[in-house]
Amino acid sequence: MEKENMGKMLDQQYLWKDRIYPEGEKPEKLDLLVKGKRGKLFCTCFLSGGAGKHPAVVICHGFPGNERNLDLAAALRRAGFHVITFHYSGSWGSEGEFSFRNCLEDIDTILEMLAENTAIEADLRHVFLWGHSMGGFLSFHTLVRQSDEWRSEHQVPAPACRVAGAVLAMPADFGLMVQLSEQDPAMKEETMSLLKEGSDWLVGTSGDQLYREGAEYSEDKKMERLFHYVKNVPILWISGLQDKLVPSELMLDGIMKQAEEKGSGDFSRVDMDTDHMASDRRCQLAEVSADWLIDECRKQE
Repeated sequence: MEKENMGKMLDQQYLWKDRIYPEGEKPEKLDLLVKGKRGKLFCTCFLSGGAGKHPAVVICHGFPGNERNLDLAAALRRAGFHVITFHYSGSWGSEGEFSFRNCLEDIDTILEMLAENTAIEADLRHVFLWGHSMGGFLSFHTLVRQSDEWRSEHQVPAPACRVAGAVLAMPADFGLMVQLSEQDPAMKEETMSLLKEGSDWLVGTSGDQLYREGAEYSEDKKMERLFHYVKNVPILWISGLQDKLVPSELMLDGIMKQAEEKGSGDFSRVDMDTDHMASDRRCQLAEVSADWLIDECRKQE
């Protein structure tokens, strides 16, 4: 895609303004049942209008998925992105059982679908993840698993669709949460309550099971310990200063220290005066995300 075409295709002014396209180039919605490792995954593709291949954003929702961020999907589509939303295995009608490991495989499945489905016409050079809460945790681990260093260590082949960067919105590092919960009975009770409440919406799991699996991502697998794998990958971290579920000082301090020590030039941070769901800052959330995504597309062109 030439820079001139990129400039015409991506435009922040349409985040909150209808964009009119000529006949034959109008936006579309494509509903798919994507074949995953455990059965069908429910997937919706919000295809932007205009001719040519578009950069794409895969939205990875949080736990258990009550908030799907569809307002963000609509805004980013108007700004010129194809936006893909989906449900993980064992959640909201997608087949199979829910687990963090299965969620990571599901993201791989959606990225493979994006690379193979010619009806979507995604520009595979500009595919981004946008993850909220648990989705931010999963997006980060997907970046790790796609890195050349990690794949070499684990003898994993190159991905069908390489992610160009990620927005992590109020990401919840479940490994760190479990590790800290083992040191604080009150926090453990709160964490267990959160996992139990969420698991009631899901298939094939429980609060206890998710807590045990979270422990597998603690210590050496918590996000700050894996930062060296992604130090050169563009990442935008959005934190909520009023976030009581995953306080920014709890989640961010270790990552910021690693970013400084590893000399990352691609790690950006935006603090928003809002809660975990950005309940009163939805427009700001979309604007911050779109500005960063568009800037990265233009820088990488």
